[in-house]
Amino acid sequence: KIMNRENDFNTFYFSHGRTALKFGLLGLKIKQGKEILLPDYICDSVLYPIEDLKLRPVFYSTSEDLTPEWNVLEDKITSKTAAIVMVNFFGQPQEINKFINLAREKNIYLIEDNAHGYGGYFDKRLLGTFGDIGISSPRKFLDINCGGILYTKKDLIINLNEIKEMEVKSRSKVKRLINRFPKLKKRLVKTFKSRPVYEKQETFAEDKINDYLIDKDSLDIVLSQNIRSFAMKRREKYLYWEKFSSRRGLKPVFKSIYAETNPWCFPAYARSQKEAIELFDWGWKNGVAVFSWPTLPEQMRKNPSAVLERWKRMVCFSTSF
Repeated sequence: KIMNRENDFNTFYFSHGRTALKFGLLGLKIKQGKEILLPDYICDSVLYPIEDLKLRPVFYSTSEDLTPEWNVLEDKITSKTAAIVMVNFFGQPQEINKFINLAREKNIYLIEDNAHGYGGYFDKRLLGTFGDIGISSPRKFLDINCGGILYTKKDLIINLNEIKEMEVKSRSKVKRLINRFPKLKKRLVKTFKSRPVYEKQETFAEDKINDYLIDKDSLDIVLSQNIRSFAMKRREKYLYWEKFSSRRGLKPVFKSIYAETNPWCFPAYARSQKEAIELFDWGWKNGVAVFSWPTLPEQMRKNPSAVLERWKRMVCFSTSF
């Protein structure tokens, strides 16, 4: 139930993407103290499994379209570098072939973070399966208790002997029940909750979690879904927000959407943080999910930086339906 062999890779199901990443790193058997290269615009929770395994995160700079500054990136690779993380931001495929070629040339592992692109494809191949290991997060797309996927090459050994399924708590069951009635959910949210403080980094900081496998009910839902059908609907929502942002004078993070992607949201830049806050207010007032991303690693938010300033202007429009 936990491992499914597909094509030329294996698939393992965990409670969260970060747990999947941890067990993928364990499977690669990277020695303590080795360096893992990560983009500077990244969620802080990605660092948890890296630091838990006593590996050293090293950041490479990215441009406003979130592609690497390739010359700077290559200079970061040393004899201590074990792997590089490629992130398909918001479900948009990265410059995949460049990453593959660089990893081969430098003889380092390629790790594909596809947490935002579950079920998307690139060149007719499933995203998350281009690296030596890759992760996806169906829990970000489906109404399930939990769900993180690890994709590995077939010869990688993943030890699951001492890890249990995640328990489904009563609160999760109630949440899933309410999710079946979108209008009721919207009224309850407006009545009992206030707008999250999207403009503060600390608002969505996540605690470390214990290691679990996906629960059976969540796994059954994941395995029964027609991913391509809801990917198409999400692309339609993406294009809707693309037109909206054009009318508002926002700058899309990406020039265009890749044809096979399953976008988690539509990201764009406001002209200032003040305008971003106005859009958060507008979304809350109109029952539309407009939010910020990510909670940056502590190293990126301690002091004023170009990355933090970029975050202040980024606004994300949900593509859920």
